[in-house]
Amino acid sequence: MFEKFFNNNKKKRIFIPSKIFYGENLNNEIYECLKEKKIIIIADNFFKNNSVFKKLKNKLNKYVVNTFYISGPPKVENINKIFKKINGKYNTILSVGGGTITDFSKAIIAKKYFGKLDGINIGKDVSNYKKKNIQLISLPTTVGSGAETSRYYVVFDKNNKKIHGKSWNLCSDYVFIDYLLIKNLPKDQILLSSFDCFIHYVETFICKNEKSWFNEILSLNLIPVIIEALNNLLHKKKQKKKNLTKLAVCSSLAGATISNVRTGNIHEAAGALLELTNLSHAETLYIFFEEFFNFYKKILNSKINNNNKNLKHDTIYSLIEWWKKEFKRNRIDERIKKKLKNMNIYSQENINYILNRVNQDKVWNYKESPIILSKNKSQHLIRKSLSKYK
Repeated sequence: MFEKFFNNNKKKRIFIPSKIFYGENLNNEIYECLKEKKIIIIADNFFKNNSVFKKLKNKLNKYVVNTFYISGPPKVENINKIFKKINGKYNTILSVGGGTITDFSKAIIAKKYFGKLDGINIGKDVSNYKKKNIQLISLPTTVGSGAETSRYYVVFDKNNKKIHGKSWNLCSDYVFIDYLLIKNLPKDQILLSSFDCFIHYVETFICKNEKSWFNEILSLNLIPVIIEALNNLLHKKKQKKKNLTKLAVCSSLAGATISNVRTGNIHEAAGALLELTNLSHAETLYIFFEEFFNFYKKILNSKINNNNKNLKHDTIYSLIEWWKKEFKRNRIDERIKKKLKNMNIYSQENINYILNRVNQDKVWNYKESPIILSKNKSQHLIRKSLSKYK
């Protein structure tokens, strides 16, 4: 029942299965959560020699069945290989990494319970299991994806095509945001991750029917927190622990927000572009956000003016320009152009591929979008977004 419940004008849902802890040096709390368990660790290869992670791993040593270090995007073939290796001899997965690692871990649990990876509870599919007896414990190491608290996961097949599904039973049981695991994030990664989080809040905020006061409260209060924390980190260089932790908590709460509401056409367009390029998820979002935000500018301006005095940006134009300036200052815009330099990204074939993905989401285009999004309008927005990177 709950997998197929959608917010509407008469009935709403607030569901946050994950328990979130944040602070510094949470090893004792993590240990108390994991002791006596049979643990599989799925970790980003970057943390293989990280002293904080190694200390935790040693503390949990007698409970760890196996450890796998993952590099690159979450590929179905690698998920299947690890799934066969662990052979059900575990009751807990400890995920240490960003959204890629969390989605990898969720996909293993999905395969265990549903026997498949693609299309779980998507469209007309109804996939339920009554009892969850595999725990997912997440230690996020980035500050933007929100995957640790989200019921969604996205992985990729050998052709880099999206394989995805959703279930409330795939949300982490516990999330531990430990400053020691995020303190060395480079500035450009902080900015990109936070941009992803920002888009999550905006898209849920403008939903027409599925929105609720729950996500509106989070969006109205946490978008200003994101902007202020980034300003403090990138320019004032003060209170790093406090501000980086704020961004990480905003990210986890955004994961719960998109699970209770949904994402929109920016994510659909960006997801299609991701399959065609070697860009990161946040970089593909950035390519589309300006034109799509301008399309919704009347709605966004109204919400900003009527509801929020903390943002310090009185129009959506001001907010767009702030992000553009930061992406330029940190040379991310330049990096995107270099990655796309030898690609014919503006080809009709690529435009049609992205357009087809956006048009498939009829619920957003004709029901949830505050402005009906026709095929011609979508094509115009996609073309205008990509034209800047010809």
